[in-house]
Amino acid sequence: MNKAHEAAKAAPLMAASEAARAAPPVAVSAASLAGYSLADWVSALTLLYVALQVGLLMPRYWRLFLNWRRERVALKGESECRRT
Repeated sequence: MNKAHEAAKAAPLMAASEAARAAPPVAVSAASLAGYSLADWVSALTLLYVALQVGLLMPRYWRLFLNWRRERVALKGESECRRT
């Protein structure tokens, strides 16, 4: 292969590498241009993450609790039946 062909193959990789290096400063600049500091964005995204966790996990844990409660009540009922 000649050098021109190798350079043409490497160009997309180099462009992706340069874009990845520029991404963090670009993201910070874009966030600052929106009128909010980086700390404000981190706080907002943290609150969103916590809200999603609560919204997605609470139904699961509620079902687990209800199943545990039903089993406990059923076992208690069985033990009372055996006493009589």
